[in-house]
Amino acid sequence: MGGGGRRLCALGVVASVTVALLVSGCSPGDGSTDPTASPSTGGSSATAPTTPASSDSSPSRSGGPSDAPTVVDAVPDLLPWKLAPGKVADTVTVGAGWTLTVAADSRSVTLDGDRTTRIPIPAASTVTDTMLSQAYAVVVAGDRRMTQPDRATVIELASGDTWYVDGRSDHGTVAGGSWALDQERLWHATYGPGRAYCLAAVDLADQSSDIAWCADGQHGFTNVEAGPGGTSLMMFDDARPSCRTLQELTDADVTPFPGVTDCRGWDGLLLAGGRVWTVPTKENRIEDAEVFASIGDAFYDLGPGRSGSLVACDGAAYFARDPASDGGAAQVLRWTDDGTLSVVYESPAGGESAIAGAPRCGEGHLTVSVLSSKGDAQVTSVTS
Repeated sequence: MGGGGRRLCALGVVASVTVALLVSGCSPGDGSTDPTASPSTGGSSATAPTTPASSDSSPSRSGGPSDAPTVVDAVPDLLPWKLAPGKVADTVTVGAGWTLTVAADSRSVTLDGDRTTRIPIPAASTVTDTMLSQAYAVVVAGDRRMTQPDRATVIELASGDTWYVDGRSDHGTVAGGSWALDQERLWHATYGPGRAYCLAAVDLADQSSDIAWCADGQHGFTNVEAGPGGTSLMMFDDARPSCRTLQELTDADVTPFPGVTDCRGWDGLLLAGGRVWTVPTKENRIEDAEVFASIGDAFYDLGPGRSGSLVACDGAAYFARDPASDGGAAQVLRWTDDGTLSVVYESPAGGESAIAGAPRCGEGHLTVSVLSSKGDAQVTSVTS
């Protein structure tokens, strides 16, 4: 599973991540764009992770009601991490036999595997999203001034065939829209009848496109994610402040995630047997969030996490967690449908600060960039 698209609006080294909530100023009916940018970081050298303190956690636990979810403590289950290939300043996504590398200036991308393909980025654009699945690589370039539609370069890995999804496609792209990739489809924002803000699905096998769903008037959406259980998104209105609702796509309509705090959800994933989502704890620091999950009618509190860092990979959900205190370790955690929460990566403890970027999935491989005063890192691991 290639997972949902991950915005790459900040590829350089970040000392601190503060994402402003811009949703309230958005007018989806007049060509609005994504109101957010997911935090991301660069990295340098890897250090062997340490094992976190053990805590009790049992699979298949009983969940609670939505207003009193069962608190789940993470157990250590560290993956075999190693240095990701390439330069530390670049952003690398490792896949099964392929690597997708975004140059530090976000102006060029290289796909390496059975062959090497270089994807040039127009001078007026920058790389905003990359996705890598078992069969396809996708690179999205966005206009720097946000006045021209996004352009996605789609590469079939087996053949090397390359084609584009842009403003001239059957269902043209928009400026700054949200993107996601699953094994069969590429999802992107488009305009429908009456300039409605809509979600299009491109069939990657035959390159045909259909509109899957359109938002109501004065509504928009972002944070589109393609998980093993289906496609989800965050819908927002034009109120001040805006009301945010996490939705799952069902046929040609959307259905709200059950149990999410009204108007507060940020990003969500659909797993084969449940849902995972984030709820910011402070509206002026959107990246600080609590992570929740549900399996059927059972609800779980997974503790602190970073909004914008949720990603599906190999059937599970992964997210980043910042240190609980100065000198602590940044972590990446995994949630599975059997009710298990695990720490799969931990940065070296000590120093003044550490922050893990959103994990990047490439068909059974996970890559993470970490900024730390103990040494930056860009590391990768198989997920099982």
